Amino acid sequence: MTPDWPLSPGLLTGVVIAAICYVRGWLEQRSSTTAVSPWRHAGFFTGLAALLIALQSPLDVLADHSFTLHQFQHLFLRAIGPLLLMLSVPQALLIAGMPEKLRMRVFAPLLASRAAGVFFGFFAHPFVATFLLLAVPVFWHLPGYHDLSVRNATAHSVMHVTMFVSGMFFFWRVLDPRPAPQGASYGTRIVMSWAAIAGNIPLGAYITLKSAVLYPVYGENGRMLDLSAMADEQLGGVVIWSPGSMVFAVLLVVVIRLWGMQEQQLNRPGQCESAGDAKLSLAMANRRMGWRLAAIAATVGVGVAMVAVLRQFLP
Repeated sequence: MTPDWPLSPGLLTGVVIAAICYVRGWLEQRSSTTAVSPWRHAGFFTGLAALLIALQSPLDVLADHSFTLHQFQHLFLRAIGPLLLMLSVPQALLIAGMPEKLRMRVFAPLLASRAAGVFFGFFAHPFVATFLLLAVPVFWHLPGYHDLSVRNATAHSVMHVTMFVSGMFFFWRVLDPRPAPQGASYGTRIVMSWAAIAGNIPLGAYITLKSAVLYPVYGENGRMLDLSAMADEQLGGVVIWSPGSMVFAVLLVVVIRLWGMQEQQLNRPGQCESAGDAKLSLAMANRRMGWRLAAIAATVGVGVAMVAVLRQFLP
């Protein structure tokens, strides 16, 4: 089959508006003392491109005919796109690029409202954001709901929205440039990143190692890639298990790097009363990091053990 290029006016309009606001905001703040790195610009526009690849390219059509390609679509939508968008820290430029009346009369009062505080406070809580990032794909990979999402356009749209939004909240919280207490502590961010890696292990392992076909809907639509149903699902499980985890591994490296930069700033001689205070502060920070990394290693060990258990009891 020759796939069509899907066209969603709403999505394309949203992407174009975001790009225009970003460019306008950058032009507005070009003369400020804080220069925006070219890497941030590249990250923002590459993130928008990832969304277009997921939803406005032939991949969106082919995903209805291959479980493997569907997982690549989810990878762009749930992880790669949100990671790049939040890594670019675009909030200030997007707000600065809005029309002034919209910014002052609508956006600012909305953000300052009690309802917005409760909404963002709940969904951006580290536990909630991490739980939703892991729970949303598990829910949509339950066979009944997954097949429904492929058969029904409304359910498919809901799946895409929930995956994208959960990814955005998670990466926003992990890559929030604000230090604690406004942002999460870097120890919490590292645990969130590792939890995302560990959460991919059971789902990817189950789909890869199972011995029965779970999603017959792709056979009904006509499979692509010249793969059997079992091979298609197993390869899709590998996509969840390996490339999916690698995105969060990259996130972990970024967070550790940012944490190290913060520690260097906090422990400069001028920031403490004495050189002894600086050494003590750094030692305490390193000790905390050691305990957190030990907890992370234990979590990975539990994940590996879960794979072994799943392998014994798979249908």
